Amino acid sequence: MITSKIVAWLEEHGYPLEMYVASVFQNLGFKVDQGIYFSDPETGSSREVDIVAHKNFSINGKYVSFVCIIECKSSKEKPWLCLRVYLLEILSRQCYIFR
Repeated sequence: MITSKIVAWLEEHGYPLEMYVASVFQNLGFKVDQGIYFSDPETGSSREVDIVAHKNFSINGKYVSFVCIIECKSSKEKPWLCLRVYLLEILSRQCYIFR
């Protein structure tokens, strides 16, 4: 009984999706960090991004860094969330990792 309640809670909050997406990126050779916090410049509050996946490449002698910032949602009742490039600028200036 308690196990089914835990599973239901986890599924409701999207953790299985987050863990799955993180493992897909890891299997593709990306370095993956989860639970990345940053300071919201408008409110000063801490905000969390579910996954930041990054991989460095060398293409024709040029250094390329590919970064994906991912927010996982599994609720059917809530709308999709689209993040602006502005968030990328915030994360590149101040990135805090809590484990």
